[in-house]
Amino acid sequence: MLVEDLMKRKVITVTKDEDVMRAVALMEKYDIKELPVVEDSKVIGIVTLYDFLYLGKVSGNVGSYMFSPPLIHRKATLEEALELMVASGVEALPVIDENGKLVGIISEYDILSSFRDAPIFRQLQARDVMRRYFAPIHPDDNIGKALRIMQFYRIDRLPVVDEQNKVEGIVLLIDILRVLSLKRFNKLKFKPEKLISTEVKGVLRKLHFKVREDTPVSQVLTYMLKERLKGTYVTNERDEPVGIILRRDLLEKLRSSRKLEVMFSGVEITQTLMQPITPILRKLHLIFPEWDRIEVHVKRVGRNKYEVRIPIRPYHTTIHHIDFSLRKAVKVGFDKLYEFLRRRRE
Repeated sequence: MLVEDLMKRKVITVTKDEDVMRAVALMEKYDIKELPVVEDSKVIGIVTLYDFLYLGKVSGNVGSYMFSPPLIHRKATLEEALELMVASGVEALPVIDENGKLVGIISEYDILSSFRDAPIFRQLQARDVMRRYFAPIHPDDNIGKALRIMQFYRIDRLPVVDEQNKVEGIVLLIDILRVLSLKRFNKLKFKPEKLISTEVKGVLRKLHFKVREDTPVSQVLTYMLKERLKGTYVTNERDEPVGIILRRDLLEKLRSSRKLEVMFSGVEITQTLMQPITPILRKLHLIFPEWDRIEVHVKRVGRNKYEVRIPIRPYHTTIHHIDFSLRKAVKVGFDKLYEFLRRRRE
């Protein structure tokens, strides 16, 4: 599947001169966390929810907050999008066409939706992927404290606990930023100190689904996708928060769950051979995470050629390719293997 098959074609964008309050209002209205910044239909930057964490600076225009994001071509594969998203740390990738114009956007949510049935998610429990820290706050704590913790950990949600350390609910960054909108203040001049002193219980959300340490990750992912959550907290049997699972954690687990081993015979394994096939191995492992090994048989054909044979035992067939260059023979052989398996899986 290609990026253009999954991307959102209707992209909400802003210009670099857009007012910050307007950007926050757009995020709230369309339930999004990222806004591409465009000029003449081309992406010149992106602004995210996190960029508004600094309360003292919630003013001015978008250009003061935007950064240059990695871009991905509409004909790229989802595996390439996953790789770029994890490597760069961004939560959404603007999608461009052959002329460099913005034609869509693809997010963490889209990638996880596409791979939601990956076997790796059925094999793991919440404790296997959660981050084992938590920074809870109390209902009487102020929003300023919540924002400082969110900024430090770069997260957009915190558990709210009672005096017994039991989870009462959760506070989200978008709910805090919502009150920044001018319309929420009847277009009066915004006073940061007033918001900072507001108690957390004023924006508290109740949790509708409890994630325990032994909850299957497949169930956690289903819940997160259904509720369009970026993350969820994990509690123990006493309802005490013990960790958090973010979409980012699931993407990284999807990308690097188990290494796919390549067993060569007839030739010594070198970095020169492995380098061009490493991206293909990652793609293969996403499609077939249950595989743990691929056998590659190499032999000389005549004086100047190499033959590569890759048996695919589940399908009782063998991929083969002959070339003058050993490196190219291996690379083309793996390209053929990937295309064969991709067509079969589709």
